[in-house]
Amino acid sequence: MKLGVMSTGPTLEHYLGAQARRSGYLLIVDLDTMQYLTVQNPILALHGHGAGTLFARVLVQNSVDAVLAGSFEPAIHQTLRKNGVKVFCHERGIAYKVIEKLKQSYLSAIS
Repeated sequence: MKLGVMSTGPTLEHYLGAQARRSGYLLIVDLDTMQYLTVQNPILALHGHGAGTLFARVLVQNSVDAVLAGSFEPAIHQTLRKNGVKVFCHERGIAYKVIEKLKQSYLSAIS
């Protein structure tokens, strides 16, 4: 499974991003190997109408099966659901530790 993780920094040792669109980095993690690709958030500076939907499209274009962040704006959540991407929220924590909770089924996808 390919997981998009919103992060405050470019590695899994950084904190989970509090808000999906405002996180500085997107880590695209292969949950089987824990190898990941780091992408700087390309729309971090954008504000206003449509920015959340554009961010969701970035996630979909990176072929993620699921995403993980502290919270998601309604437009992002809706666009991801329409594209079959599962959404997971967790308030805080180091990215790799929260991923372990997800892998151990301690987190449930939100509807």
